Amino acid sequence: MPYVALALAEDVGWRGLLVQRLAEVAGPRTVVGVSGLAWSLFHWPLVLFLGGSPAGVPVPFALLFLTVGTTSLGALLASMQLRWGIWPGVLAHAVLNALLYHVLAPLTADSGPTEWFSTETGVMGAVTLLLSALAWWRIAPLRRSPDGGTVAA
Repeated sequence: MPYVALALAEDVGWRGLLVQRLAEVAGPRTVVGVSGLAWSLFHWPLVLFLGGSPAGVPVPFALLFLTVGTTSLGALLASMQLRWGIWPGVLAHAVLNALLYHVLAPLTADSGPTEWFSTETGVMGAVTLLLSALAWWRIAPLRRSPDGGTVAA
């Protein structure tokens, strides 16, 4: 439940407000790109000021892959928001966070460069989320509405 509460707190602002307003005036690429990138930048202070970069991983590397992964996840969640409303995205966001911290992190044995690949600032998470976002864009596209906004296709 704590992950649901945290996801809801983020998703109300990012998807419930920002995505909905952008979708009224902008095309699909702008909606998912701007909202995903803004959400990513919102997470930068975790890495820059709160020690969110794993030990031994340079901060620029962590920021790059956090940005790729979070922007990609933001694109997926924006599309979900425009299709089904806020709750499916909140639940997906909460499950992903719980999975990262309580399943994947404990399963990943530290072998030196492990932190470069695992965690939410690692290469594998970013690549997985990017490929997921690209696949979602193909199978569940958004389109421009007649009034110039964005709607689920």
